Amino acid sequence: MPAAASGWRPEAEARTTAARALGLPRAARLRAARDFEACRAPQFRASSRWLSLAARSSDFDGDSAAARVRIGVTAGKRMARKAVQRNLVKRILREAARHAAPQLAERAGARRVDVVLRLKAAFPSPREMSLAMFRRALRADADALLERLAGRLAAQP
Repeated sequence: MPAAASGWRPEAEARTTAARALGLPRAARLRAARDFEACRAPQFRASSRWLSLAARSSDFDGDSAAARVRIGVTAGKRMARKAVQRNLVKRILREAARHAAPQLAERAGARRVDVVLRLKAAFPSPREMSLAMFRRALRADADALLERLAGRLAAQP
């Protein structure tokens, strides 16, 4: 059976593997509900038009497998009704976090920092804003919030 008939395409597998290699490692993500709950009482909070950021720092246990900066992203059904919209938001936020993680880890020093990015405003309708404009605005908001957090981490002893 030819590869096209079976649905398997080597170029698609290579893209998927490359994308996985560029993503946040498992240790750098908040995955458990208790980790997200810990950020309910944040030490740093910031918000923008589309997003809210909550961060909490604690002593780093020094485990080499654990990341100093762990990032979680959420987009609820109340703010983005369709799954494709929620997935788009999470993909954009993870990409912004992946780019900011090295700078945050450098400024965290000997602390572990847990960061939660949440979509706080409803996904705009096509009449309000085009999808391309929304993507740019969301990424700019995420970058600005993560930059503010990096500045705050650098200012703390």
